[in-house]
Formats: sequence, C-alpha cells, structure tokens
Amino acid sequence: MSKQNFPVQIHAHSHAHALEIELPESLGRDTRSRLLAIVRTGTPENTLKAYASDLRYFWGWFLASYPDKSERIPYYPIELEVVLTFIADHAVGLPEETEERLNSIIVHKNGKRILKLKAKPGTHKPSTIRRRLATISRMHRPYADDLNPVKHSSVKEILRKYGLALAKHSAGQNEKSTIRRKSAMTLDILKAMLETCDESIKGLRDRAILSVMFDSGGRRRSEMANLHIDRLVETDGGYLIDIGISKAHQDIEPDWKPIIGQSADYLREWLEKSGVNEGYIFRSFTRSGSLRASISSRAIANMIKERAGLAGYNGEDFGGHSPRAGFLTESAMQGHNIFEAMELSGHRSVEVAKLYYRPADILKNTTAGLLSSTSKNKV
Repeated sequence: MSKQNFPVQIHAHSHAHALEIELPESLGRDTRSRLLAIVRTGTPENTLKAYASDLRYFWGWFLASYPDKSERIPYYPIELEVVLTFIADHAVGLPEETEERLNSIIVHKNGKRILKLKAKPGTHKPSTIRRRLATISRMHRPYADDLNPVKHSSVKEILRKYGLALAKHSAGQNEKSTIRRKSAMTLDILKAMLETCDESIKGLRDRAILSVMFDSGGRRRSEMANLHIDRLVETDGGYLIDIGISKAHQDIEPDWKPIIGQSADYLREWLEKSGVNEGYIFRSFTRSGSLRASISSRAIANMIKERAGLAGYNGEDFGGHSPRAGFLTESAMQGHNIFEAMELSGHRSVEVAKLYYRPADILKNTTAGLLSSTSKNKV
C-alpha cells in the first residue's frame, strides 16, 4: 500500500525544456537567455498551452502510478519503463487503483483548482497519446537521443502496431469508430449558418468570422483569433491578410491570404460598424455588449456550434475544425486543383489533403456505375 495520502495537489510544471534549442556552449549566458526569449515569444500561445496541459496530465498520471516517487516530479530524463507504462495505461486501460488516485488529484491552474485531471474514464484516443508523448519528447531536447525514451525503438514499434490494431478492431465492428470527427462546413452549410446572422453587432461579427474563416482557405480558429489589423491590407478586390506565425507557418516572412468577394464585404461591414481600427480584428463581448480587446479560439469554436444549431444542424457535430474541413471538401467537390487548395489552406502534407479529396474523386470516377451505362447502351 502506498505511503502517499490522496487526494494530493499538483501545480502546472514548467515547459521551458520544450523550448530549448541547440546553441553553442561558448555562447555567453546573457546572449543565450536573450535568444531563448525570442524562441519563447515566437512560439504560438496555443502551443504553450498544449505543452502545459500535456505535462500537467503526464505528471499527474505519474503521481497516481508511482505515489512513492512524488518528490521527484518533474524530472528528466524519464525512464523508458515509465513511458511504456503510460502507453499501456492509456491504450489498453488504467489499473483501477491508478484511475481512483488520478481522479482524486487536485490540480492548480492559473490560481484555480481543477478537481478532475482526467475528463473521462477509459482509454485515450491514439492522437492524444501521440501528442502527449511528443511533448515529453520535446522536453528531452537538452539530452542525447539515447536518453529520450520516446525515441526508443520499442515505443515507436508499439505505437505503430497500436494504430494497426485499432484500425483492425474498428473494421470488425458493425458500429462506427469511437473517434468522432467534426462535420465539414461545406458551402451549403455555411450559407445556412450565414442566414442566421442578423444585423446586430454580434451578427455582423459572426458573419465576418464564418465567411473569412472559410473563404481564405479554411483558417484555424487560433489563426482567426490572432488576426491583427496591422497585418490587413486593403486592395481593389478586397483585402490581403498576413496570418503571421501559426501551426503551419513558422517563418518570419508574411503569410498572405486573400479575402475577396462577399467575405471582403462582410469583413468591411464588421470593421466599419464595430469601429475596430487597431489591435485584434475580431473581439468577444462583455455582458453589457461592449467589445473586449480580443477573442479566444474556444469562443470561435463555440460560435460555430451555436450558428450550426440555429441553422438546424446538430451543433455538437461542428467545431473549430469544421470550416477547414469544409474548405477542402468543397474545393474537391467543385473540382479545384488540390495544390491550389493546399496553398490557401496551408496544408503541407498531400496525404492529409487527399483525405478530403478522395471521396469527391471517387464519386466523379467515370468507371463507376458501369452496370447502368451498359444497360443504357444496349437499349
């Protein structure tokens, strides 16, 4: 039986290790700290939040799994045995005792208490396991590769086999996969959602966000939240907007995207009626209806759910990724070149973009429906 008394409290741990870069040892301490400050400032805020969330959960799980070692956390490098146990617990299932301890841990975040570290009982999605391991791997950047447990061949092999095993299991089930993707906000759905936007200041904002988000290449919700008036340039056909540093664009060079046609009209109307002429383009509202200084990416996702519900769809089927999925799906259905679509969306992987193009390509395949075409020819 553990000597550790539960419940216990843990605090968010530093993710500074994840931002480390390889610098010459001869570099002075002051120069090193200034360069690392650039790296921290240039890392997207959502990335920093993801690091903090992953580390908070990992060390909470470690505390529940190894209660006698609580005085060690956080520590690096982490043993291979610990990472393998983490994978087993979240791919197959947590031991009952560990799950009970995990649910009893009290977490402090931004001065507030979170009573549940693990939102739902059971296993993690494969993508969640991989993301949390990727964060752990980044925390080992100051160490040699052979000290990074995530890079060990056994971890790579197990993760690969786990993906195959899950695919085989899902294929053998009569019901759909437990991994639920958000619905694509294609053009017909977008138009229905736009019709729910009235001429109020909130309606004008939502209409501008939805249209710009879709029309400029399926922008991520974080990109929309970070759009800044200083990076907006008016042109004859509408606007050009520099997306800035984002998940797909880590270069200091501008990342220009076009906002034209109706989307430009909706954006212009929002700017004129809201009076926004500096700072962030899109804002949330106070209870009294006044504009705040910015808007969160979560608020944008919630707005999409709300508008989908008002348009007669199940709002829970939609979210922040819906406009992005909808842009590529609609591009495929209209027969647009995949590489031109990727240039706007910022997708770097053709394989990922093809996930949206393949269904449309299959439906347009001229060899489909041979039975019907043969019957017609005989008549």
